[in-house]
Amino acid sequence: LAASVADGASTAQALIKRGIAVRGAYIWGNGITLDGLEETDPFWKSPNNQKYLLSNKAQLEMESCLSTDGNFFLLVTKKSAKVKVDKVQRIPFGQITGVISDPDNSEDIWFYRREWITITTRPGSDQEDTKKNVVYYPAIDYDETEHGAPKFFKSHKVSWESRIAGHSV
Repeated sequence: LAASVADGASTAQALIKRGIAVRGAYIWGNGITLDGLEETDPFWKSPNNQKYLLSNKAQLEMESCLSTDGNFFLLVTKKSAKVKVDKVQRIPFGQITGVISDPDNSEDIWFYRREWITITTRPGSDQEDTKKNVVYYPAIDYDETEHGAPKFFKSHKVSWESRIAGHSV
């Protein structure tokens, strides 16, 4: 609730909106340099990665999320037979509906529960199909060799093709 109030205030209140813009410009104004990543690298050239992570607009959007929600989530999918280049996708704060943590350290998140609705319009018609998705993703730093690699939690799939990188302030 607090995140939605902050998000609404950032849209409605000119001073708050300006403060977020100034903060973003201060933090990201000189751009970023990623050691070991050249502009010729397929990861850098990927339009998807530019859109969600590497462009100036993406960086300002991430900073805005941290200002209003205090959290930021990226779904990271490593290159595979299905995916030609490592890719990232932002996950809205509202789609993260739970976590599974180390039983001895609640700050060490092992898995994120993500819920979202997929609406598909059937070709050639006005009919829509709605599907509720619930998937658990391992945290980016989860070590399955030490803690195991479960296939399900509470009857919901664990996706091992991608991981979630969570950041909070």
